[in-house]
Amino acid sequence: MVLWSFPSSFHGLKPLFERALTELFYILGILVLIRNRFSAGEHSMVKKLSLKLYREIYSLVPRLCVDLILKSNDGIVLVKRDISPCKGMWHLPGGAVLYGESLLEATKRVAKEETNLRIEIRQLLEVKEWDKKSAFGQAISVVYLAEVVSGRMKGNTFGKEAKAFKEIPKNTVKQHQELIENYVCARCE
Repeated sequence: MVLWSFPSSFHGLKPLFERALTELFYILGILVLIRNRFSAGEHSMVKKLSLKLYREIYSLVPRLCVDLILKSNDGIVLVKRDISPCKGMWHLPGGAVLYGESLLEATKRVAKEETNLRIEIRQLLEVKEWDKKSAFGQAISVVYLAEVVSGRMKGNTFGKEAKAFKEIPKNTVKQHQELIENYVCARCE
């Protein structure tokens, strides 16, 4: 039983329409997969995606992230990346917001995971879209100013070295350097 057929006057557009429809169903399939992974009463639980699924999803849709200009008594806290993009460069602590997680929860989780520090958010600074050189896929980030509350600083598997700086190091991701300069100062206080 045919529910709908392509109008004959539009047959030249049929291949384009079929491709768009195929991609739409692919994306819907991913969304169903995500929903199924987080169903059965687990909606309130925050979950991380596998790296394979993460890359598959975020190669198709934008990724919501948080980034932190994190002030400590010793300066601005940066992490040296051990993964691409920008491997070997200093960057602001930041990461993707997980399913079921608020922005505030994401900031606290990211700070703990990347620096082992507990933080207090002081101010929302801006919403930034990162270029593909400094982020995987299309990353949209909510940037916050935060202060260290407690903890002993250390990195993680994605950035083994975390350190506070009074001056911005030369090998800092350019966009992160600009954020620090715009919202703190060229010489971190």
